[in-house]
Amino acid sequence: FEPEFVKDPYPSFSEIRESQCPIARTERYEGSWLPTRYEDVVAIAQEYETFTSRGILVVPPIPGQAEGAYGNVAAPPITSDPPDHHWHRRLILPVFSPQSVAKFEQGTRDLCNQLIDEVIDKGTADAAADYAQHIPVRVIANLLGVPLEMESDFTAWVRAALENITDVEGRKWARTNIIEFFLAQVAERKQNPREDDFITELMNTEVEGKVVPIEYVLGVCNLMLVAGVDTTWSAIGSCMWHMAQHPEHRKQLRDNPDLWPTAIEELLRMYAPVTMARI
Repeated sequence: FEPEFVKDPYPSFSEIRESQCPIARTERYEGSWLPTRYEDVVAIAQEYETFTSRGILVVPPIPGQAEGAYGNVAAPPITSDPPDHHWHRRLILPVFSPQSVAKFEQGTRDLCNQLIDEVIDKGTADAAADYAQHIPVRVIANLLGVPLEMESDFTAWVRAALENITDVEGRKWARTNIIEFFLAQVAERKQNPREDDFITELMNTEVEGKVVPIEYVLGVCNLMLVAGVDTTWSAIGSCMWHMAQHPEHRKQLRDNPDLWPTAIEELLRMYAPVTMARI
């Protein structure tokens, strides 16, 4: 949460990693540890019996969330441990297979071109707010089969949920709105089931002969909206921020378009758009 660290975290990471303190400790926000070495991060991610995914935020949970309404709604599979993690993940994998995603590709390209055309017409733009921010919200709304007119609401909820996670009231407001919205979507589909619709399909899925719990359906929708939107607009924005500061990289990619797949992988690695915690 320190502005200087956010601006340039790499010197701090290097200092921690290469000192006698590769797993740093802070007492802020009820305390947390920061592993900085690859081997430690992998071990913590894999040793689920010691390090549970039940809590994935570095800051404490919203007070009263576990006991209150929607306390059971998490964000499976990233909040799940084995053995539940296996089926939590398996059920949604087909949605993200190359064949399934391909049907959204042309619409996504058209949307990006439309946003770029608007920039050209205006002559100037904020690349984050006028471009990156619109892409995942509309694509995920399309994938979930929810109204595109909700874009500004989705944006407000996601920003309140994640951009300032020290704002407990803002997080509570966002969570309540998101869960109530998806509860209404589920209720509407019970009345009017849809064909080729992700939420309807999820509601009808069975595991070991039983329909999946409603908390799982709400949790997956919660994950796809919040995590899908925030990570994607952050990744796109970070890539554009990098390119704006490195004309030599822009030239390199213009001269060698075959480098694009490598550049995308490296930008995603360098500007990893999400922080995951374990308990």
